Amino acid sequence: MISCKQIAALFRMLPDPVWLKDPHGVYLAVNARYEELFGVEGSLLVGKTDYDFVPGSEAELHRTHDLNAMTTGSPCRHEEWLSLATGSEKRLFDIFRSPLYDDEGTLTGVMGAARDITLQHESEEELLRRDAQNTLITDAVPSLISYIDY
Repeated sequence: MISCKQIAALFRMLPDPVWLKDPHGVYLAVNARYEELFGVEGSLLVGKTDYDFVPGSEAELHRTHDLNAMTTGSPCRHEEWLSLATGSEKRLFDIFRSPLYDDEGTLTGVMGAARDITLQHESEEELLRRDAQNTLITDAVPSLISYIDY
C-alpha cells in the first residue's frame, strides 16, 4: 500500500504543473512546477481559488473546465494559452483534469496537470507553412512547364 508521504513525494517531483482543488475550486495542493509557472508560492494558493490570483475571465474559464470534469465524471482534456508569471510570455499547454472521489465514491474535487506543448505547436505550424509553400510550388510547376514549351 502506498503511503500519503509517497504520494506527496511523487506529486512534488512531477515535471509538469499539477494541482488539486476541492469541488468549490479551492486549492488543496500544488506542486513546485505549478508555483514556478504562476509565480505564486503554494502556501499562498492553498485555501484560495483562481479568482484570487488570475483575471476574472481566466478564472471563469478554469472554473468551467473544472466543473466539466466533475460533472461528466471523467477526465477532460483541452489546450490553452497561459501567461507565465513574468507576464511577458504566453505558452500553449495541453491540460488534463480529472474528478477525484473518496473510497465511498463521493466527489472530493478535481486534479489537474498541464504539459507545455509550445515547441510542438510551433514545429507543427512550421511544417504546415512549409507544406503550403511546397503545394504552391508544385501547383505552379505545370504552368511554368506549359509556358516554357511555347
